[in-house]
Amino acid sequence: MLDEKIVRESKGSAYKTLFEKWGITDDIQKTGKECLQAKKHGLYCMNGLGNLQKIRRLNRPAVLKLFSKENEVFYAALTSIDSDNAVIHVDGRTITLSVEDIEKHWFGEYTLLWKVPPGYRRNIYPGYRGQAVKWLHEQLEIAQGLTIQNVKDIYNRELVRQVKKFQLTQGLLPDGVVGPQTIIHLNNATSSREPVLVKEEER
Repeated sequence: MLDEKIVRESKGSAYKTLFEKWGITDDIQKTGKECLQAKKHGLYCMNGLGNLQKIRRLNRPAVLKLFSKENEVFYAALTSIDSDNAVIHVDGRTITLSVEDIEKHWFGEYTLLWKVPPGYRRNIYPGYRGQAVKWLHEQLEIAQGLTIQNVKDIYNRELVRQVKKFQLTQGLLPDGVVGPQTIIHLNNATSSREPVLVKEEER
């Protein structure tokens, strides 16, 4: 049986691996404070429920909440995945498992880190102004292979149309609201230097 200390250590170890993938060497001192530590480095946590296909599309390392055969909780860092197998890290050990095996011990709960755009405070809605909107406009231009020019700082109707079109191409809900998932996909599309689960040549 896993006692609370082992569970706590597996969580700390998983987040340590996740942080290291982002080049962060902070000591994970208190379980539950990981997301506050991430913010110091311009990163936000995204907690979600899903499947490995969704995480693969987001293409970011993640901490998975897993369950043993005895239904005891432990945590693992997912750092690589392909169609058949995945690499996880548990208590300092690196393990390659089939996707099927992971899904048998996982109910879909995960946490990943994502890079926050300049000036970003919350989801970007139509009509918003500011630095985050300028970043959005620039990333859309880059994603479309266009030359960056006349960058606007207001989330106007034309920009909303472009965002909805981009969301559709990424399999996202085309609602025009720019939140974590849209931002992550934009960063992927513009080849930003962020840790990934699947390298571009392997996708």
